[in-house]
Amino acid sequence: MATRLLTAVEAACTTPKLFTSTNVSNQPMQQLLLRAGWQPTGLVHGLDDGDPELFYLCPPANLSRSSTLRTFPDTVIGKESRS
Repeated sequence: MATRLLTAVEAACTTPKLFTSTNVSNQPMQQLLLRAGWQPTGLVHGLDDGDPELFYLCPPANLSRSSTLRTFPDTVIGKESRS
């Protein structure tokens, strides 16, 4: 499910770059992003005490997969399934 949501967000992106972040303690999210080809781009301390925030950049190739919305229409953020 997480992979499908990530793919839907990538497909819905209308900007040339897409970033996300997760805490250092969130290993499952880091693994998901790395498997999807996202690249670590930075680290910010001070947002959550003792748990720095890692920032990731989506690979440009993932943003050009326009057919993804047709594959997973009910997983787009902000749209509810009508079935």
